Amino acid sequence: MTEDFEGYLSWTLGTEHFAAFNVFTLENPKRLVVDICHEEDSAASQATSIGCLGEWGFKDPDWIEGVSLSGDIDGIVGDEIVTTFADPSLGKWWMEIAADDGSWRHISLVPGSSLVFEARPLGFLDMDEDGVKEVFMKTDGGASSFVFRVFVFDDCELQPTLNSEGGDISWSVGASAMNMARATCTEFGMSVENAQVTGDDTWSVDVNEIVLSGIAWEPLPVDAGWVDPSYETPDLDPPFAPSLNCEF
Repeated sequence: MTEDFEGYLSWTLGTEHFAAFNVFTLENPKRLVVDICHEEDSAASQATSIGCLGEWGFKDPDWIEGVSLSGDIDGIVGDEIVTTFADPSLGKWWMEIAADDGSWRHISLVPGSSLVFEARPLGFLDMDEDGVKEVFMKTDGGASSFVFRVFVFDDCELQPTLNSEGGDISWSVGASAMNMARATCTEFGMSVENAQVTGDDTWSVDVNEIVLSGIAWEPLPVDAGWVDPSYETPDLDPPFAPSLNCEF
């Protein structure tokens, strides 16, 4: 007598090095396909060199492609391409980082984004001199301002940088009738200025100097002779031009 039974059957495939892979199905007959990249020269693949495997994240064909920017942001071999995509169903933006040779890619949501303002990469800079460039990206904005964030390349994806307490951090650049802000990349990190009109018809300018340590922004270390760079203007003349000043 034959009876029905259930069980698990597994196969293991081994390679001599990290390898990119893709998983898909075929019909007639139904088949599950695991396509593993294998090369005689393992150094030819960016995925092999960096240890990033295959594709992570689903890219909907209904998404609208935004802006792409390419550059070496892993500090190892070849360029990476950072691209934003608008998701009409979710009302947000996605960002994709992909190897220039197509051997791997990763997709994640752009934090703080909405379809009201275009999210897009601005440029790449090595802010902490570790040989790996950070990604500056516009993530939101308004009529006369925009919000940007800085991302670090870590574990084959773009991770948003954090404040010194481990929380979310972003910066606004622009102006209104009573406020203005700018950010400047410096030799030590970044200088962020926020100005506000006071009741005495002057501008009070708060200056924060910060450095990137790993994934977190910390206050610039100072010595005993440090002088607070914040200041107040003698009149209502704008103290600076609101902008993001970084040489990408």
